[in-house]
Amino acid sequence: MLAVFASVVLSACGGDAACRLIGERCVESVDGGVSAACRCLEGACTQRRPDGPTRGTTCRFGQDCRVDRAAGVCTTDGGVSAWPPPTEGLACGCLRNECHAVWIEPVSCSADVDCALSETPVPRAVAAKKGAKKKPFRPCVDGERTAVCDVKARRCTIVSYRC
Repeated sequence: MLAVFASVVLSACGGDAACRLIGERCVESVDGGVSAACRCLEGACTQRRPDGPTRGTTCRFGQDCRVDRAAGVCTTDGGVSAWPPPTEGLACGCLRNECHAVWIEPVSCSADVDCALSETPVPRAVAAKKGAKKKPFRPCVDGERTAVCDVKARRCTIVSYRC
């Protein structure tokens, strides 16, 4: 069976101009003050910070890590579920028993050979290395998921198989 990762709409901001940084958090702005560190993604003001571990978090599994979108960090208390990972924006996964944040950017493509799968710290579509040969993916033999090109959207996406 085939499933495509999807994300959940969390709140209601109306575009990047509606979000700004106040203190350490991105919030919806009524006065139009804008911040380059904040983006409106899937209806929620989300702060972009550098990828890496979130100090003070302890995890055993990816589902232990949650996302605090307004602060742009991973957490183990509060926040929203980090699973499944979003197709764009902040994602959190467990790596070496610590929650790690990664910012997922959309990857443009024209064919499956343009797309690759990165599993660490969360499964996400990334650009394939230029000139890399890609053999046809065999579901459940080569793995349970792969990155493919959604030719209509011209974006790489993840496809999962139940094996």
